[in-house]
This record gives sequence, C-alpha cells and structure tokens, in this order.
Amino acid sequence: MKTSKSLSIGFAGLLLSLSGPTYAYSNPTADIAWSGGTLGVADIQAAFNNARTTENSQLSTSIPTLTLPSQAQWDSKSDGEKALWLINKERTDRGIKALQGLETNVTNVAQSYAQYLLDNNKTGHEADGKTPSQRLDANPTIQACREFLTRSENLAYFWGISAFQTPLPIEKAVYDWMYEDALSSWGHRDAVLIDAYNDNNSDNQEGFLGIGRASGGPHSSPSRSYNHVEIVVMNIFDPCASWASDSTAPTFASGYPKTANVTHNALDLLVKANEDGKAYYIVLADGATAPSAAQVKAGQDNSGTAVAADKKGDFALAANTEASANVTGLAASTAYDIFVVAEDGSNNLTAVEKVDVTTPAAPDTTAPTFASGYPKTANVTHNAFDLLVKANENGKAYYIVLADGATAPSAAQVKAGQDNSGTAVAADKK
Repeated sequence: MKTSKSLSIGFAGLLLSLSGPTYAYSNPTADIAWSGGTLGVADIQAAFNNARTTENSQLSTSIPTLTLPSQAQWDSKSDGEKALWLINKERTDRGIKALQGLETNVTNVAQSYAQYLLDNNKTGHEADGKTPSQRLDANPTIQACREFLTRSENLAYFWGISAFQTPLPIEKAVYDWMYEDALSSWGHRDAVLIDAYNDNNSDNQEGFLGIGRASGGPHSSPSRSYNHVEIVVMNIFDPCASWASDSTAPTFASGYPKTANVTHNALDLLVKANEDGKAYYIVLADGATAPSAAQVKAGQDNSGTAVAADKKGDFALAANTEASANVTGLAASTAYDIFVVAEDGSNNLTAVEKVDVTTPAAPDTTAPTFASGYPKTANVTHNAFDLLVKANENGKAYYIVLADGATAPSAAQVKAGQDNSGTAVAADKK
C-alpha cells in the first residue's frame, strides 16, 4: 500500500498464484516510483520511460523507451484498450508475444467483479466467495474452452478524498503491477508478462485480456474509509485450440446511422447495430475525403488531423437497440458529412458509413420595423378610413380599434384581437 502526497492511496491486491513457471525476464531489484505528474500522455510516457531506464540500470538490460499515441488518440481509447496497449508494449519490448486482444466475456467477468467490490465495500481476490478461476469458469463460454494458466487476475485500488485525487487509474494500475510490486514478490508483474500461453493459432499472439473498472464511494482501504475509490480488475484467459474468436465486424441496422431533430446548430445522431459495442463519429465539412475506420475511431480526418472536440465523439451500443448522441456547435445553413463506425467487444470495426446532412437557416429572432411615417391612416370619412402599413419584411399586420384614451394592449393582445383587459374586440374593430 502506498500513500502519495495527494493523500490518494494505491493498493495492489494479492495475486492468486499457483506454482509458477520460470520466466524469460528478470524483475527490478526494488520498486520504481511513478515520476512526474498525472495530467496526460506526456506524464504517462515520462513515468514509464523513467521506470524502463531505471530498470535497465538495475538489471543491465536495454528495454527501449516507448512513445505513446497523441493525447487525442489516447483519450479515444477505452479503459481496456489503454491497458492492452501498455501491457503489450511491456511484453513485446521484452521479447514476449503480445496478447491477442480484449475479449468480451473476459471483460464482463472483470467488470462484474470490479463493480461487486465497489458495491459491497470489499477488497481481495475472493471477496465474493469465489476464486478468480471460478469466476472465469462461471462464464460458460470461457469454461468450455479455457486452458490452464498459473495467473488469472490482478487487482488495483486507488483511494482518495475525491476523483480528482485518483487520476489515471488504468495507466497507474499497469504501472504499479509492472514497477511497484516488490511487496507482492512481483506476482502482478508476472501476470502482466506471463509467457505460458499456448499459441494454438501460430500467429505469434495468444491470450485474451479483460479490464474492469468501477469508480465511486465511500469505500474502505485496509486502514480507513475514503470518499472515492478507483478499482481496476485485470483478468487473463488462455483459450483452447477450438476457440471461435470473433473476427466479424458488427453491422448497422437498415436505415442507420441517420440524423434526427436537426436544427440550425445541432442534431441527434442515431445508430443501431447488431452487437453490443461502441459507435464512433466525426463531423466534417461537406465533400471531405472519407477517413478510414481507424481514423474515425481516433477522432481524426483523412489526413490524420484531430477533429475539434465538439465534432467527434463515441457512445455505447446495445445490440439491436437505437442509441444516440447529441451533436452541437454546428453552423446554420451548412452541409456536413458525418462519418460513423461501430465496434464490437472484440475490436472489430465496421466499414465507414457517411451521413449527409444540411442544417437549416438560423431562426429569425429580430422583429420587423415600420417604415418612417407608418402606420398611418388615409381617406378618413365619418364612418371609415384606410389603415396603411409598411415594414421591412414580409409578414402580416394586426390591428384593433379602441376608444380614445384606452389603455394600450400588449403586442400579443393586438395579434389576438383583444384589448388591455384581454376582452375580445368587436369583429369590425379588428
């Protein structure tokens, strides 16, 4: 357990470990503390590279420095995608095969347990009365095709007075498992770098990752209660040779994606697909060159330039259920191309779909004005006259005729043919 100057605490739970294999890497001789800030990609990269440099010095190794994606690209990643990126960099830069990817069933197990720990104010690998392996096997898809691994779960907790004091929980969880794990005899590091997967497909990748995250509070550390906690659960899974991995992209329902409720400066983007997952979109000027699916997901145009924050986004999809995002900041009387992709839980992306839309003119909120000298009367006789009106816009004039000295009505009352008291004026006087 570690206490930072900001009073947030990180605690990596004890790792479930059976008899361990011999690993093709060495562990640091001492913990390497996170260096620098916690504001974004630059700080994450600096911390990991400092740890790698320090590890090289401790162990006489030559692990290269890493370069993270841009801040916009990083922000577009899910928690699982961030963890997978960091974990696979730690693996491949040490000559260990990359994990094949995130897997929906494993992610669901991890997320369910993270939420259980939060909701029940619990810590530990067996807080629900089950071991990590038993939780994985409770999923029938996993249980039917899971090969033995000596590692299956990592936990991390970050407690603080508020969410502000627990930044970057995914990044710091991976960091702690890799570089601040001496108290656990580097067991969490072993789970990150384990190379005992069976490469059944001979594709130089094997093993699935699931990441769960739950945030809230209050929640109790081993020593006291805090207002906020970030709980991160990592599960790993080695599929058997007959595992039917999902390599099929989701499909959009007929007529989707589409827009609704289009105004001069906003619209609703509607998406429906046949799988759970996430929709990503960017809004570009009419006639823009179509970006790739990966660029849409990253919030970039065809040139790789990040799209403005109010012209891109993502939102969750439930299978065969319409979901929507409200897009704002549009210009009136302007044509746009909206590029949309959907992604399922196995990271399969649809082809890019384009939605054409043109916003209407901005509503007219300026009242017309009368021309100089108008309104006025003409051809006045003992029982009639002509009322003359000229204004600067097309429209309609309304009038009422009242006795001299009457209290002036409101504009709305004149339009309604009423006097100041709301009484209807005689038909020949309006």
